[in-house]
Amino acid sequence: MRMTNRFVIKLLKKDIYVRNEKGALSSLFLVALIFALLVLGSIAVDFVHGFHIRKQLQVAADSGALAGAYMLTTPAPSQFQQKKARGWALEMVGRNTSDNQPLIDDGQTVAVSVDVNARPMKFPHTCEVTITRQMPTIFARFVGFPSFPISARALGGAYAGLRTVSPNQLMPIGISSKAASGILQLDPNKPKQNATWISNWNGMGNPSLDVGNSPLDVNGTGDVAMMSSLVGCTFFCPVVKASNDDGPMPKKQEILGTTRVTLKKVKGPSDIEVQISGGGILRGRPGFPNLPTASSDDLQFALNMQSWRILLIDKDAAEPR
Repeated sequence: MRMTNRFVIKLLKKDIYVRNEKGALSSLFLVALIFALLVLGSIAVDFVHGFHIRKQLQVAADSGALAGAYMLTTPAPSQFQQKKARGWALEMVGRNTSDNQPLIDDGQTVAVSVDVNARPMKFPHTCEVTITRQMPTIFARFVGFPSFPISARALGGAYAGLRTVSPNQLMPIGISSKAASGILQLDPNKPKQNATWISNWNGMGNPSLDVGNSPLDVNGTGDVAMMSSLVGCTFFCPVVKASNDDGPMPKKQEILGTTRVTLKKVKGPSDIEVQISGGGILRGRPGFPNLPTASSDDLQFALNMQSWRILLIDKDAAEPR
């Protein structure tokens, strides 16, 4: 009987020991699980914060790259213009903030680099901005990460020439290479015609035009009241082919490019005085048109007067975005 009692007592003690041991392991596992969850939660908080910081840095980099590229809208940017592009890029970055802190001269570890690549008659001219900031962590510092770097990069490109011009950007006046004097003679019945009304456009509501491929009907009728209301304004016009002599321009045309003009005076329905300055920023698909039928003078005028497009470029895909 005593042996039976002792055996029972021994089994009970062994069972209690095993249960205590399992309970201790369960408690340790629970503590480890809670610790792991706290670590992951804290890292998640810092990760979300870092994502927010990176988005702010990307906005600053984009604006800086576009501002720098704007200063490169010339066929052969000088050293001064390239220096100005870097300055504009840095200034635009400095107008942005990250985590309510300035990005330039903020006393924190923020590195801003600007790289300009502009070769004569090689497009696009580019301005690349890279911003790297050491972001202090909130919870990850307790597991050995007091901060970690966050970077953003943007590449802005200045493209000369447009293959496609977006709608509602051009006035229905075709400018030829013979319009250098600044007096546009729009009457097809008079000699030395150097510009023309485009008859198949309705005001500025022009369609989306493929440069070099869109047939145009010319020698339309101008709106004197509309032109008079635009005196002093600057707008864009298509560049078209000039006549082979001093007679009327070809009735069937194609767009060679675009140019920027400022209206000075309206002398009549077929005579206006303008200042042709060329350049300017337009929307559209960048690139040079294929113009096999244009003369060398027409092409040279179109290239000299060409408009520009400023875009952000996906460096990995090497395409504008």
